[in-house]
Amino acid sequence: MTFDRKAPRMHGLVNKSIESFVTDTYGPDLWRQVCDDLGTPGLSFEPLLHYDDTQTHDLIASVAASLGKPHQEVLEDVGTYLVSHQNTQAIRRLLRFCGATFYDFVLSLDTLRDRARLAVDDLDLPRLDVASMNEGNIILKVQPIWSGFSDVLVGLIRAMADDYGALVFNKRDFVPQGWDRIEIILIQHDFGSGNSFDLSVSATS
Repeated sequence: MTFDRKAPRMHGLVNKSIESFVTDTYGPDLWRQVCDDLGTPGLSFEPLLHYDDTQTHDLIASVAASLGKPHQEVLEDVGTYLVSHQNTQAIRRLLRFCGATFYDFVLSLDTLRDRARLAVDDLDLPRLDVASMNEGNIILKVQPIWSGFSDVLVGLIRAMADDYGALVFNKRDFVPQGWDRIEIILIQHDFGSGNSFDLSVSATS
């Protein structure tokens, strides 16, 4: 995972999310191993601080090496974790508010950057551009300031499709010196029952 040198320093919330992914999914022992491999035993990220982007690169590389997985697969797993784990239900609910159907949710992704900044005003996510070719085929363009963010989105979109009960297929194209492209093919709206969701404040699902 690499980062554009013109990009701002990485927000601590990103690094903290990776830390939480490791500890919640694989346990604290693996996180200690990752930190030891980085030469930073006992490391824990502060979500409101900023860190050098190379530290995020090294963090992902260490997690991938510890798990014996490609970087891309690890980042997709992070995206899935962000909306499917019991400790991240606030993110899942925020995204479910964006549309009654999976198709509506995808069409709203071009507002994700602005909505994230309403929650955390100095969190500057890459810009997204959504083009609906038709209801079954959507192109999502991703600003390439964080190489690897597209991988996270693929995992997140796949998990949200499951949450809505939709069957989708994702295809990525990485354009040299251009925006990454994710093609989202919506095969079936109601493939599964999906997970319950209630707009009311008292909802716990």
